[in-house]
Amino acid sequence: MGLIKWIRGESDKETRSQLTDKSWWKTVFSGAQTFSGETVTQDTALRQPAVFACVRVISEDVASLPIKIYSRVSDMVREPIDSHPVAKLFHTAPNPEMTPFTFKETMTAHTLLYGNSYAEIERSNAGEPIALWILLPENMTIEIKDGKVWYVYNASGTTVRLPSENVLHIKGLGHDGILGYSPIGYARETIGMAQAMQKSGGTFFANSSRPSGVLSHPAKLSEDAAKRLRQGWDGMYSGSGNLGKTAILEEGMKWDSLSIPHADAQWLEARQYALQDICRIYRMPPHMVQDLSRATYSNIESQQIQYMQGTLMPWLRRWEEEISRKLLGVDDKSIYAEFLAEEALRGNTIDRYAAYRTARESGWLSINEIRKREN
Repeated sequence: MGLIKWIRGESDKETRSQLTDKSWWKTVFSGAQTFSGETVTQDTALRQPAVFACVRVISEDVASLPIKIYSRVSDMVREPIDSHPVAKLFHTAPNPEMTPFTFKETMTAHTLLYGNSYAEIERSNAGEPIALWILLPENMTIEIKDGKVWYVYNASGTTVRLPSENVLHIKGLGHDGILGYSPIGYARETIGMAQAMQKSGGTFFANSSRPSGVLSHPAKLSEDAAKRLRQGWDGMYSGSGNLGKTAILEEGMKWDSLSIPHADAQWLEARQYALQDICRIYRMPPHMVQDLSRATYSNIESQQIQYMQGTLMPWLRRWEEEISRKLLGVDDKSIYAEFLAEEALRGNTIDRYAAYRTARESGWLSINEIRKREN
């Protein structure tokens, strides 16, 4: 029974046995405490600007590139098939609820956060794909029975088993080729450190950007007097709203600072290192998440090409091969899916026109083909 048919009430509900979780399953989805004391989940990780930026940039860039279905006529000739049912899913709508951009963006974001993204393939009576429905990765487990992969989806207390051929599964780096590792789960120490530093900075500024310390009174104070003194001091001088107020000390009291300033603790440098570490996790050039500390006018274009080839291209290949395998069929090698990545690799106007001139003079691009490329 397909999940979409179950949701629509087209079949009786079925009860399936629960699977035994893998040792890392709960850690990935429910979060785990790090050495910094922070609990890291996909949700808390997204609150880190560097994580959110990496996931957003890659997801949006993958979603921005169109997918075409081609027929290989010969070794030298191929033709786009815009009327193919799979082509319609990616240039019209994958389902009645979302656009192709939203579908690709959400699926890619799931893979970047959980290591895996899933969509049920709804088929016609003839077996042709007619819709793609996103499934939440935190509700999915995988079972291998008699050499066949089954996707077990738990929704609203009901378990549905889907065969492999009816699930579009985009996976990241993994161990067995079946499941991808969760970048958040495996990098939780780095992200936890970034969370801890963010909280530290917030607390620092909430206390008027002043270090904590000790109020000394020459006389012995009772417990009630000490409590009233603490409450009065915090109410008058703590918090960003009290920044700049002048403290008045009476009866011989003294203020002794205990903490070192954030600058001495190299707080800003540590924040910068955490950003670079998160960029390493996603293989993201720092300039793509607005860290221009090492970017120059002369190297920004080469860094952009490096991002396209080193960061984005592997994700495009994952999409292309899974579409060809699950939606087009592995038996038909003459039809395949491909992203139009040229748009992302286009140089500036002068360099592009010079390349066109060379291509036309060499005879492998006509003037009409150049016009077509320039839309």
